[in-house]
Amino acid sequence: MFKQVLRVLCDPEIPACNPSIDKGLRQKISDRQFILKGMNSMEAINLERLAYILKSLSPAEFETLEILLDEDAFENITQSLEELDAGERIPIDEW
Repeated sequence: MFKQVLRVLCDPEIPACNPSIDKGLRQKISDRQFILKGMNSMEAINLERLAYILKSLSPAEFETLEILLDEDAFENITQSLEELDAGERIPIDEW
């Protein structure tokens, strides 16, 4: 769901009324529009900058961002790196 919401927030060509988007996601888009109206200009500028940055990400960078924002995935990667540094790795032929 996060991936879908992030893509919609970054893609101005996906309308909120698109029938292929589920009801909950359409509500999130409507909520986004309401929130933007209530922001002061500085917050709106920062959000627009963030959207610009997200749109410019390559597919690999976008995937990396999703992993970084997914706490479970990030913890698994961190644990694996710690195990690798400690020499606690399993040889590939023993997988």
